[in-house]
Amino acid sequence: MWNAMYSFVWLFILFKWGNLKNWSKYYPTYLFFLLGNFIYLYFLSDVYPMWKYTP
Repeated sequence: MWNAMYSFVWLFILFKWGNLKNWSKYYPTYLFFLLGNFIYLYFLSDVYPMWKYTP
């Protein structure tokens, strides 16, 4: 429930103060972060994790 509310708050902030008309200006930055997340999740998370949970 909290995750949904948190998402709606960020969506509200995006539509209220975001620069949606110039989305193509920020598209390369979005792709850069998307690629970085993909590389971490699929190539590095099993071999070199950033953190480990030890109970």
